[in-house]
Amino acid sequence: MPKPDYKEREQFSYENISERLHAKHWAHFPKHIDPTVSKLRPSRPCKVCRKNKKCSETTWECKRCKVPLHVPVCFEQYHTIEDY
Repeated sequence: MPKPDYKEREQFSYENISERLHAKHWAHFPKHIDPTVSKLRPSRPCKVCRKNKKCSETTWECKRCKVPLHVPVCFEQYHTIEDY
């Protein structure tokens, strides 16, 4: 059976995947959550941990998504696995 054209494979693979997983939307980098007047080292619940019913806070977030995530494990899972 012949392999599908590269463009067809690309369209198929990106059709129903959320924006956070698209290669064309790379530029997701971890950064510390910005300090506020009342908190110099703010923290927020990690989105991946929270989804997996773990109560854990982090001082990191995705620079592009603004989603709080532990670095590196949760950050990588959130940006590479559809059902993290």
